[in-house]
Amino acid sequence: MKAHLFVNHHIRVRVISILLIISFVFIMSYILLFQQLKQEHQAEIDKKEHFTDMAATSVDDFLISHKVVLQRLASLDSVKQERRTEITQTLQDIALAQSKATLFWVANEKGTVVGKYPDTKADQNILDRDYFKEAMKGKTTVSGPYKGRITGKEVIIITVPYYRDNKVVGLVGMSVPLSELQNILDNVMEDQPGYAALVNYEDGQVLSHPELEQYRKTYSFEDSPLYQEIRVKKLTNGYFENDQEQNVHSFITLKEAPWVVILVQPLEEFNFAINQQRERNFTILILLILFLVIITHYLLILRDMENAEKNKQTEKLALVGELAAGIAHEIRNPLTSIKGFAQLIYEKRGQDLPPFYYETILEELDRIDLIVGEMVVLAKPAPETKRKVDLDKVLQDSVNLMSYQANLKEVQLVLNVEPGTLYIEGVVGQLKQVFINLIKNAIEAIENKGTVTIQARRQGEEVIITVEDTGPGMDKDVIKKLGTPFFSTKEKGTGLGLTITYRIIQNHKGKISVQSKKGVGTKFTISWSVSRS
Repeated sequence: MKAHLFVNHHIRVRVISILLIISFVFIMSYILLFQQLKQEHQAEIDKKEHFTDMAATSVDDFLISHKVVLQRLASLDSVKQERRTEITQTLQDIALAQSKATLFWVANEKGTVVGKYPDTKADQNILDRDYFKEAMKGKTTVSGPYKGRITGKEVIIITVPYYRDNKVVGLVGMSVPLSELQNILDNVMEDQPGYAALVNYEDGQVLSHPELEQYRKTYSFEDSPLYQEIRVKKLTNGYFENDQEQNVHSFITLKEAPWVVILVQPLEEFNFAINQQRERNFTILILLILFLVIITHYLLILRDMENAEKNKQTEKLALVGELAAGIAHEIRNPLTSIKGFAQLIYEKRGQDLPPFYYETILEELDRIDLIVGEMVVLAKPAPETKRKVDLDKVLQDSVNLMSYQANLKEVQLVLNVEPGTLYIEGVVGQLKQVFINLIKNAIEAIENKGTVTIQARRQGEEVIITVEDTGPGMDKDVIKKLGTPFFSTKEKGTGLGLTITYRIIQNHKGKISVQSKKGVGTKFTISWSVSRS
């Protein structure tokens, strides 16, 4: 009898222990999982706010670059003296470099146009325009949208006043299609869920939307809870969930215009990943309860910690890729200006050129250099169609591009190309990048004067290219590490130049080798199969 009571007591103790373990596991698991879901929800919000900020910065940079052009234009003597012929020519030159704008003009204090480009239609007096009145007060303005009197398209207007004897006597301006703003937002949102829109902070008018015309017909944004939230609370940025519309919003106010960038995503889509995580977590919780053992719970926690670490590493890599994709549009605008002004300088060679041509190119180059210096670009290049490429021309172009840098260091560039056809299958831009990277490295390796020799010859069914410098050379340990990401012998180098070079050569089914001797120099040898087409 006592033995039976003892057994019953032991069973009761075990049952109570199991129930306590179940209760403890359930409570602790629920607390931990709830906290994890909360953190993941916040991470999704942070991610949206990050892309909103990126989109706003892109639009601000776009507006700043155009304002700078107008400010330089407003400082010209031909504008201040309102010499129409010179103004029209200058505007034409600027229009080639600033292809995003559709119209440039200069108007005096009476609203009379004294120069414009394109100059295909009769002048229109702009005295009644709000932006004219603001500019005459000495303000740089960004306003719109307006329906262009010449193009008939909806545009934004950027204006800058010009002065004579410290008095505002007119303004210079440009028209930019609304579609250009949407292109900027689309570039940021590429491969991201949801869409981006641009709204006037003051009146709630939607300036940019992927389906702008349909959106304006079917929806009144100024009556929306989000707009009321922004206007009533005077918020400049934030996150807003609207259960009624089943959308989530992240928004931020621009610095260069009274506009708000808004990222919109369906609530169901936003919660999809969180719901998946919630289902997985509850499945884990049920398993923990079914097994009823502390060791299982302990192993699951270890597994979760392992997964969290892997996710953390994955998120880091994903963030690098996302930042790299976002940088593309930031570099695109200065490159467009540089290309345009370089073309002008080429076309007007031998003529006197305005100093701001060169100033603009140098400033835009400094801007690109700053972006590249602060961030490591790891984005995988998009595939391009290979075509028959004349290596003679590509090498000549590459040497011409690097001649200025070589002259600065008193380095002589020698190009020897064997007569005959040197053609391979490839992408011109990528091949040019290979040669520019190798020539640039060779120039930088030479400490005090020297020679960089580039040779090209055909050997059987292969094209052989060599780039040889008279620098200090490298030892074997350094040569083995060449092409490794983030390994560089230069103080401020990232090591990505040769990494990209090696990758391009590999993608073109080529081979590269390095020979170097301390105190003598270094030679890179590249070989490709000859094009048969």
